[in-house]
Amino acid sequence: MLTKELTLIAMKQRWLEQTLALCDKCVGEHLYTRADFAQVIERDDQEVFLLLTPAEKVVGYIYCRLIDVREAEQLSKQSLQQLDNKVFKACSLLGILQSIGISEAYRQQGLSNILVEAYLQWLWRKTAADIAFGVFWKPHGKAPMGSILEKFGFYHLTDAQNVWYDNENLICPVCHGRCRCEAAIYYKILERREAE
Repeated sequence: MLTKELTLIAMKQRWLEQTLALCDKCVGEHLYTRADFAQVIERDDQEVFLLLTPAEKVVGYIYCRLIDVREAEQLSKQSLQQLDNKVFKACSLLGILQSIGISEAYRQQGLSNILVEAYLQWLWRKTAADIAFGVFWKPHGKAPMGSILEKFGFYHLTDAQNVWYDNENLICPVCHGRCRCEAAIYYKILERREAE
């Protein structure tokens, strides 16, 4: 359920800079570039949903896109097919929850639930994805998104080390430089009847 004060909308060009600035604050500076978000507007296999105030201030975002198993393995630095070959097949299409963030003043209000629901509805209604998937930040040994994902029926597959360390441009808000934080890998098999 969306609050009366906020609107959920697909990102458009005029909110791109605000979205990038919020992303920098939430998940680390330079993880994504202006070009990363600009291409989303033009593509059908990616989406960014925003939460806007009446003054059109971006206070939350979720970035999702379609990938294959090979790219998911590269991102997670895990052999997903070896971990679970019944779920992750070479032909699987995954809808990755690439990034999510809420402005600090708007946290603890259930807004992440609204964004995760928008992501899942996008996968069900606009894509042919088989699996919802994500590699989630796990600073200090705890994945902030874990309980929310489990509420939506996601399963914790495994943890991974140094997933973002090779990105020399990323300034992690915890590590204050290259990111050494753990990652938690979650997935959900998409049942089309759930969308009804």
